[in-house]
Amino acid sequence: MKTYLLNVSWLIIVTFFTNNIYSQITINPNNSVELSINCDEYEETTTPMVSSTCEGELSFTFEDKIYSGGCLGTIERIWTVRDDCNNTTTVQQFIKLKDNTAPELSSYPVDLTVDQNQVPEVPSITASDNCSQNLSVNYNEVSISDNDANLISIERNWSVTDKCGNEKSHTQTITITHNES
Repeated sequence: MKTYLLNVSWLIIVTFFTNNIYSQITINPNNSVELSINCDEYEETTTPMVSSTCEGELSFTFEDKIYSGGCLGTIERIWTVRDDCNNTTTVQQFIKLKDNTAPELSSYPVDLTVDQNQVPEVPSITASDNCSQNLSVNYNEVSISDNDANLISIERNWSVTDKCGNEKSHTQTITITHNES
């Protein structure tokens, strides 16, 4: 999902007069000067809408500067536009990176019913995320006993939170049976 914040209310016209040739590059006022996108859509941003009175193709290049702020930061993208008459102009764009997607755990252990002597080991679970790296999975275990101090269940909980506060958690309940032999 892309959110565009349009703060442009003007039209930029850059006029050139070179070698007795008049040309101009026009930057469309519908360009997003400030853009808010999901971090995994960062590479999908499009070139600015620009036209030139010079015949031929326009070429676009850009340079990014990354600034901290927000959960993932902001990118200042400077577009350089060149027409076939060697006229150039620049367009500045700010891209605020956001993340609305929770991380994923590497596995989701199912609930079990086991004999008291068959309780499985705690699995090692990791996490991945579309925007954050090096996530730590938090693990908590609660044992529940009956009035005679017999273990009747174990609740295992894994949780992870990314840099933007998106959280994923999973709870496994292990019910314990006491088979008298």
